[in-house]
Amino acid sequence: MALADPLVTRWTRIRSNYTRRDAEAWVATDHGPHVLELAIVRKTNDELLGGLRLGYEEGSLRAGYWVRASVRGEGIAGEALHAAARRTTRAVPNETLEVLIRASNERSQRVAHRAGFWRAACLRRHRPVGDRLEDYVLLRYGRAKT
Repeated sequence: MALADPLVTRWTRIRSNYTRRDAEAWVATDHGPHVLELAIVRKTNDELLGGLRLGYEEGSLRAGYWVRASVRGEGIAGEALHAAARRTTRAVPNETLEVLIRASNERSQRVAHRAGFWRAACLRRHRPVGDRLEDYVLLRYGRAKT
C-alpha cells in the first residue's frame, strides 16, 4: 500500500501502521461539508498515484497532498496541486488557499512553489512531531500580497 511508504508517514500525519482497513474506514467517514478528499489518478488508466485534501484547518483553507514513491519527480503532485488551487480560487474567490509544510521538507516546498504558491511565513515550533515541536512553512497560492 502507498501509505507504507516511509516518506509519506514521515512528512504527513498518517501513521506508519496505517492499514487497508484504516483506509477503507477513512473513505467511509463523513469529513464534513468543508473538506474534500481527492484521489490523484493517472488519466490513462485510473491508477492511484496519490491523494489531495482541501479543507479548513486552524481557520484557513488548506491543501495537503502526497504521491507514491514510484511517481515522485514526475511533476504529478505539482500538477494536481496547481489544478486544485486554480479551481478552488475560482470557486471561493475571497479565500486564500494555503499549504503548511514542515520546514525540513524542502522537496514539498519546491512542489508548492512550482504550483504557484509563495512563502508567506515560517512558523517556529508550530506543531508537535513525535516528542518535539517542529517548524513549518506557510505558503499561499497566487500573487504575493504587498
